Amino acid sequence: MKELLAWWQETTKIEKIIQMLVFLLVFGYAGRGSGAYVSIPTGLAVAFILYDCVRKKSLAGFRMPMVYWLPLCLFTGSVWLSSLLMGDAESIHLANQYIYWSLPFFLMAYLARQTDVKYAALSGVIVALLCVSLYTVYLNYQMLHTGLAIRNRLSPWLHVNTHALMLLGSLPVLFCAFMDKKVIRNKQYLVLLCITLILGLWALWKTGSRGAMIGLCSGGFIVFLIKYYGRAIWKILLVLIISCTVVISGYAFWGIVPGGTHGYDDKTRVRATMASYEMWKDHKWCGVGLANWQQQYRKKYIQRNSIKKAAKMFYIEKMKKTGKKVTRKGIKNAVQRALKIERRYPHPHNAAAYIISTTGCIGGIGYLCFLIGYLNLFVLKAIKFPQEWMLFAGGWIFIAMSLHGLVDLGITYKGAARLLYMMIALSLSCCFAKRTICTERDGND
Repeated sequence: MKELLAWWQETTKIEKIIQMLVFLLVFGYAGRGSGAYVSIPTGLAVAFILYDCVRKKSLAGFRMPMVYWLPLCLFTGSVWLSSLLMGDAESIHLANQYIYWSLPFFLMAYLARQTDVKYAALSGVIVALLCVSLYTVYLNYQMLHTGLAIRNRLSPWLHVNTHALMLLGSLPVLFCAFMDKKVIRNKQYLVLLCITLILGLWALWKTGSRGAMIGLCSGGFIVFLIKYYGRAIWKILLVLIISCTVVISGYAFWGIVPGGTHGYDDKTRVRATMASYEMWKDHKWCGVGLANWQQQYRKKYIQRNSIKKAAKMFYIEKMKKTGKKVTRKGIKNAVQRALKIERRYPHPHNAAAYIISTTGCIGGIGYLCFLIGYLNLFVLKAIKFPQEWMLFAGGWIFIAMSLHGLVDLGITYKGAARLLYMMIALSLSCCFAKRTICTERDGND
């Protein structure tokens, strides 16, 4: 504890304000991820940055290498351009929101450039995860005492899959903090870190999200390889291929997580992804529009024959297991229920499929630049600065959330996008922030 207290005492008054702002930002975005938890810290950060720029009479605090912000701008810009060319007002409005979601990136990039904020960020993650996990424990306790099954999937306030995605944006920070000698030497802080990590992993397990668990494990494996075998680039590429294979085969992962089920519903994401492909074939350049996926899916691309066949088979299997008689009316009702469920699908549960089908080749190329650009940047920086554990945390978060996006919302969800962008800025900024091992010269290469 003495080392961390000494670190805090060495900071100036302005630096203390920056540390508190970073703590509040990370706590807000990694915790609830919406509402006053986000708007208040964001407003305070904007006000401070405006004050600091006026005080210094300079915008130099925003200066950073172009490769740090270019992939993000290419993605958001391509989404906005495709929506503009599409001419759909609702899609343009949603594209404007995609741009607005990148605000945490620039706020964190400015703040993290002024001083070393990784311990403030780590503290924010710990407090946020403690609050979320302890509340999950309370809900689980309540669930047990109301007679509900212990294997029910559980989330404090978001959908379970969305909550799992948010946990992916913070758990890697706790894992990578074990690389920091100051944290390891501080016994009290280390115990708190371990308790938070265990509770956070338990909260992730209770969501029952297989995609999140696969993303977390795959991202950790890749980061481990980069950390200890970083010079062997071919091994990194090999592990990326293996990780993609793991994600695809992950659908065979049943029974270990809460809520694992079998039935026709398990193929809805495959059908929705195939429908997205059909949308793209009909609207190759601009897509169907960000706001029009569900409308187009209901109107033209819903795969009725496949749904009817799957629902019928599921109903027959269910009747055989229960020993009940199969009836035409039962089959008809099962098909109607299945079609009703499918019509409510707002997205294909695949970020890449959603972006390509709604923004076409223009948005798809931008998304590809986003993925390749930051993956390449994290690998190169992690090899160059192996002492900066926050770099590995940022890379892990990026890989895990990107892999999770293959089976769910990914960065098309507002909370996840804002959290990911903020963590990208936080992790990359450690390479040109003051009071770190990295030099200012690196910020200009």
